[in-house]
Amino acid sequence: MILGLLKTDYTAYIGNEHIVYNELESKAKEGAILCPVCDGFVYMHGTYKRKIIISEFDVKTIIIIQVRCKQCRKVHAVLPEFIAPKKQYDFNLIKNAVENKEFETCSAEDSTIRRWKLSFK
Repeated sequence: MILGLLKTDYTAYIGNEHIVYNELESKAKEGAILCPVCDGFVYMHGTYKRKIIISEFDVKTIIIIQVRCKQCRKVHAVLPEFIAPKKQYDFNLIKNAVENKEFETCSAEDSTIRRWKLSFK
């Protein structure tokens, strides 16, 4: 995974994935995106759909962009900053639940929130 490259929130990202894809493609061609494993150059590889829970009543399907390293051939997902790796909930929702700001309004199970708290300590 490549994290921190797409500094945007979900409202700006959803519906504009093709623009983001084109911007990433031009950055990859310039050599501005490097493989996190071997620092090799990457090229655009494709996309896949992923669901993200924004709030209790708001689930969005977004497009995740993938790149592949020319050197080690590994495929990496380029995650927008509002997505926590390997989590289905919006990063801000997780952060607020961990900080007890929205513990009562978060739709996640109590055991999930406790696990988040342990992993973010």
